[in-house]
Amino acid sequence: MATTPAVGSGPVEFMDETTGQQLSIPLSDLAFDPNGNLIPSGWPLYQKYKTTVDNLLKYLKTTGALYPAPSPPPAPAMVIEAKQKGSSGNNIQIKFSKVGTTDPNDNTKFDAEVTDSETYSGLTKDTIEGVLGTPAAPGIVPGLVLVTAGTALARPANKSYSMLTGTAPFKLKILQADNTTQAFELQARDPNNAEAKYTTVTVSGVSATDATDPHFNLAVNWQKAATGIHAADLQTQFGFEITVSPPPGVAAPGLPANGVVTLRGGAEVAAATTAKAVVSGSA
Repeated sequence: MATTPAVGSGPVEFMDETTGQQLSIPLSDLAFDPNGNLIPSGWPLYQKYKTTVDNLLKYLKTTGALYPAPSPPPAPAMVIEAKQKGSSGNNIQIKFSKVGTTDPNDNTKFDAEVTDSETYSGLTKDTIEGVLGTPAAPGIVPGLVLVTAGTALARPANKSYSMLTGTAPFKLKILQADNTTQAFELQARDPNNAEAKYTTVTVSGVSATDATDPHFNLAVNWQKAATGIHAADLQTQFGFEITVSPPPGVAAPGLPANGVVTLRGGAEVAAATTAKAVVSGSA
């Protein structure tokens, strides 16, 4: 039975009411069981003084004089970095769930979902190329999609698009209000990669009352889920967005803990850096 050491200011002391002998239980002989009960697991005289000791320990636990030692933090399981250098990697989240339970026959499997969400506000046909970039010219806020150079000619309509039904090279024809004429064309950052199909684009913020207002917003999202995978499968499943490596001193990535990890630290600087996160292991 796994137990947690007890913490307090010193040994537990009491008197044998029959002999007047002073007795002491070292903290090292006290522990909390999995149900939170304080037990003198290592004290050899427990059975002789069971009633007195049980009442005393119950009182000390209730008053907070004795409490469980904090659990040590789990060791890192893996290091995840954005595949692309720069601040766009800070938009990536990895959700781990059903760790050790997704497959009843394999407790080293888990489910994972990677999401990369980007939002661009106040764009116009004249600024979108400079912000998102084109295949030949990086934008000031690069991300999942690029503008096909020279195609941004009009204001788009509020509408959602998906690359899921397309084929390589993955591109989207963003339409004007007539739902026929192209406003501009977007293409995936890596248009020939089959994983680009998980990209969606939503145009919003287009004024319904002012036809002369050129502004619009763009939300770009990449999302993919995988069930019943091992840590070694993460790189293969989500290599479009991330790279996975073991923590220092470890041969291979380990089992992650349930939860959501957000990459941080990516920046546009003289030498761009990748966003990354160290994923805690499963306790």
